[in-house]
Amino acid sequence: MDTIADLEAFGTRAFYLNQSNESATYIFQRFSQLGLEVEYQDFMAGSHSSRNVVATHKGSLDSSKQFLIGAHYDSENSMASTLLLAQNLPAPGADDDASGVAAAIELATVLQGLRLNYTMKYVAFGAEEIGYDQSGGLKGSRHFVAEERARNSSYEGSAILDMIGYRGDADNHATVVINENNSLANAMLMATTAHALNVTVGVVIDSSIAYSDHYPFWIAGYPSMLICEAVSDKGLPYEFNPNYHTQDDTIDQLSMEQMTEVSKALLGSILALNGFASDDTGTSTETALILVILCVAVAVVITIYISKVRK
Repeated sequence: MDTIADLEAFGTRAFYLNQSNESATYIFQRFSQLGLEVEYQDFMAGSHSSRNVVATHKGSLDSSKQFLIGAHYDSENSMASTLLLAQNLPAPGADDDASGVAAAIELATVLQGLRLNYTMKYVAFGAEEIGYDQSGGLKGSRHFVAEERARNSSYEGSAILDMIGYRGDADNHATVVINENNSLANAMLMATTAHALNVTVGVVIDSSIAYSDHYPFWIAGYPSMLICEAVSDKGLPYEFNPNYHTQDDTIDQLSMEQMTEVSKALLGSILALNGFASDDTGTSTETALILVILCVAVAVVITIYISKVRK
């Protein structure tokens, strides 16, 4: 299934149009097909209703200990200044942020076959593109974080994937944005080196970067990192991609290789920190050999082969 192409096919996923809810339904179905627990989380974005899609893979050792992978599914064309224009202007949003949603779904596909020690949550956020100001934007992630705070939920780490597919003429690359020392970010860097991945990962430590869904997690005190493509001197990844918020943000402009290498690095960090639960025979996994293969033709499709060494 070509997740990016499927999301692009909605034409636009502007949070105030029906296509946004239709794309949320599509994402819900994709997670459900994996056998995960999936729910909608409804909220208001101004006068418009929107929703998050939340999928849960419960841990076998301690389900209260959680990791999260998130991405926003709505899209925007910056020329759509009115509702009429929005209905008629394409906003394919392949890089921003179907690339992140596709990676989250494929990582969930890989991990769902494993008995992990701790809980994994995958969240597709709505209404991110309402704005990235520090007070009123990022509606979906703000709502999610507020709900988690009300439940006294805790997170060991969260990774927000936002624009990971465009590389232009550059080599495969990713930027990790954090506000403080972050164990998940450290593990991602170590995984990149340990598995000799074909991607260069840079780190930016800047607590003022507030343009994506990592920011509400920071404000709430949850450890979180933003994973994106190259950033400018101002810390703005969208200045790197000339197709940002235009009708040209399409799948043919993206690097499937880069998206896979970034996904592999994040996968390695999750496996390193989460670990495996013992199987039903009492056998524990001592080591895991990970091979991630890209189906280049149409999508970010990852297959993992796990080799278990019995004690």
